[in-house]
Parts: sequence; structure tokens; C-alpha cells
Amino acid sequence: MGLWIQNFKQALRVLRHQGWQAVVSVVGLAVSIVCLTFSVNWLWTETHYDSFRPEYKDLYVVEREDSLEHTESLLYRWGDRVSSVLGEEAMVGMYRYQGGRERVYLPDRPETVFYAQELSASTEMVALLGCRVLSGSLEEVAAAENRIVLTETMARKLFGRIDVCGESVCHIQKWRQLLYTVGAVVEDCRGKSNLHYDFISPLWVEDYERNSAVHENFRIMVRTSRPERTESELSRVDIKDSYPMGKLVLTPLRMFHKMGDGSGFVRAYFYQLAFVVVSLLLVLSAVVNLLAVYTSIFLGRIREYATYLVRSGVVQSVHAFGSGGVGVPLLLFILISVALSFWIALLARRSDTGELAGIESREGFLILTSWLLLALSLIILIATMWPVFSAFWKETVMGLARDVVLDEAGHDHGGAVGLTADFYNRVCMPLFAAMVAILSICPWLGWNGGVRNMRKLLLVVCSFIGATFC
Repeated sequence: MGLWIQNFKQALRVLRHQGWQAVVSVVGLAVSIVCLTFSVNWLWTETHYDSFRPEYKDLYVVEREDSLEHTESLLYRWGDRVSSVLGEEAMVGMYRYQGGRERVYLPDRPETVFYAQELSASTEMVALLGCRVLSGSLEEVAAAENRIVLTETMARKLFGRIDVCGESVCHIQKWRQLLYTVGAVVEDCRGKSNLHYDFISPLWVEDYERNSAVHENFRIMVRTSRPERTESELSRVDIKDSYPMGKLVLTPLRMFHKMGDGSGFVRAYFYQLAFVVVSLLLVLSAVVNLLAVYTSIFLGRIREYATYLVRSGVVQSVHAFGSGGVGVPLLLFILISVALSFWIALLARRSDTGELAGIESREGFLILTSWLLLALSLIILIATMWPVFSAFWKETVMGLARDVVLDEAGHDHGGAVGLTADFYNRVCMPLFAAMVAILSICPWLGWNGGVRNMRKLLLVVCSFIGATFC
């Protein structure tokens, strides 16, 4: 209790001694670090579509490029040419241009009709995409022309289970009705994808498309670990009969939604890069402004808030006890605790604090650690409250009522969407790594600046770098 009171006294002394400059600077630095973290996360997300696929960085879309246009629309006859030229160099698959969703239903139950996204592709495409087979086999799909591949979600929606190989499915495709037999069930597209599908149907080709030099209705995808060599081999593919000045190039599938039109990286991701640069400038300006400013953060109140968050039922969690009715009493306790903390802090009338020796001192590195802790607390606060925030705009989608989703207890949490562990790993791990690096260097710095033992400091730095890349 005595240490708790002393911490709050010291906090108010520091903030009072430095005035509003300290408050504004600390808040500005925390906000800039949060902006930088979210900007980097935004850039990473936009450059890593289809990251749920095995070795997704080896997937490339073949595009045609000339002086007039840059397009992924290719002729059907080029597929065989690409396969023959690349040979064992890369896996090659072909698929049709994806249109809108189409109707699918069970033959004996027309009332089960619903709209689903089709991918009309060769059987090589399923293996090329790295789809994990949950039921059936791709060999059966390749052996027959009317076999269809369903995703797990679609299989459960149609049949209520995934062991549905041999079952029949009707597909209304534009002007015709097709009857397919389920040959395999694969896992869902588990994230953002440039090639989303609910089911994969056999690649259908009209007679006029086979040797056409006009109807560019097909796409070609390759999987290769050596894209430079593969792209060099593509220069041997003969397309001069249709495009004398054209050539085939590769575009990564994970960035195809931005760079598919031939844009360079900077142009395609201009806004994301701009946000990162602006956030870096904000962090730099905040650090410069705080070089000689004391910082003390009221981190103690965050513990009480976190307790209230999971005990009040505001956010559903495995640690939550929202149904216990402790939310309101706990909130009152926190408010009273905060009021008492400020009252105790006001008792600190002394202003005998000294000046900061410098940001390169041990005290300065401890302040940097406090800033990182503040940034982490804000990020985790926003991420933890994200289900509450997202519920406000997830009530309706495209003007349609939301789907009612119940938890195990039968409670409806609206359109709330929670963030997965991948978000925390991408966003928080770099900050934690920076904090570990700072705390590793801190013991070898003096309180008034300078290095106490340069040899040991270099040893610690080398060890940290070695542990990072091992």
C-alpha cells in the first residue's frame, strides 16, 4: 500500500513539474506509436492476401503485358504452351474468369437453393492452391468430368456434414442447369483472398474458345519458388501470333488485387506507405520533444479497468464472468479507487525532482520502456474492445439484416467481430522485441549517461541479434 501511494505521489510531482508539455508529449508519442503499429499492420495485411495457403508466396498469376495494356485475361491455347515450356520448373493451373455468385441446390430439395461463388478450374489448380482435402480425393475428381469440389462450409450448408462424396448437386450456370457429383471436400478460404470460392467445378471450355485468338476468358496461375527464372522461361512462350509486342509476366497472388493492373509497388500501396511514413515522422517528433521531459504513466488503473472489462460482460472472453452481476459494483469500486488515487497524489506538494540526464542514460531507456508499455496498453485496449466497436457497423450488411449468431450459452452478441491471435502476434510482437532490446541494454548504461562496460554491452547486443535471426 505504501509503495502504491508513493508511486502516485511521484507521478503527480513529475507531471506538475513539467506542466502540460509532459502530458501532451506523452499522449502524442503514444498515439504516434499506435498509428505506426496499425499502419504497418495495414501494409502487411494488404501485401499478404491468401496467406492462409501453404507457401503462398510461391503463387503467381501469369499476365500479358505490352505497350498498350496489362491484363490477366489470356487465351485458352496459351495454357498448354505455358505448361510445355515450364515443364518441371513450376506447377501450372488454369481457371476461368470469376463472375458473380450462382445458384446451387440439392436435386431432390429445390428449397435449399442459395448463391455461392464458383471457381471453374482445372484439377491441377486444386493441388496448386494447396487445398487441404477433408473428404474424398482429387484423383477421383480428375478421373471424371462431372466431379465437383466443395468447401467445408458449403458442404455443411448443403448436407450438414463433410463426408458427402458421391452426393449430387445442381448448379444453375447462366442459361443451363448442370448436375455434378461431389468428388472431394476441401478446407475453406480462411482469410482475405484474391481467389475466393465456395466450390470448384470442372474447367469448361466452349468449342469456339479452344483455338480462338479473340476470346480471352481464362487465367493461368503457377507455383514456383524461383519467380525470376520462371518469368525468364515465360519469354519463350509464343504469343506473337496474337500480340507481336506482348510478353508474359508474373504478379504475386498475394498482391494481385493492387498490382494486377501493372502498377508498381509504390504506386499500388501509396496510401499504406504514406501512413507509415507519416507515423514515423510523428514518432520522431514526439521523441525529440520528450528528450528532456520526465514521464510517469498511471498504469495501475489499467489493471482495474481490465478486471471490469472481463467481469462485467461487456466483452465475452474465456476469462469472463459477466453473468455474475459484479459489473456495476466493480465499476463503482474502480471510480472510487481512481478518485482516491488523485486525492492521494494531490498531497504531493514537493517539487524537488531533478532534470533527466538524457535519453541515452539508464533512466532514459526506462522511460522508453514506459512509452512502449503505454503503446501496447492502448493497442490491446482497442483490440479487446473491438467486438464492442464492430457491433455498431455490423448490424446490417449491404442493407440486409445480419445473421443471428448465438454462443454456447445461447446469447446473441449482434454483429460483433473479435480479433484473432494473428493480429496480436503481428502488432504486439515487434513492440515486445523492441522492449526486450531496450531492457537488455539498460543495465550497461549509467544513470547519468554513458556506457559502463562497452565490451559487455557489445556482447549483449550481438547475443540479441543472434537470438533474433536463429
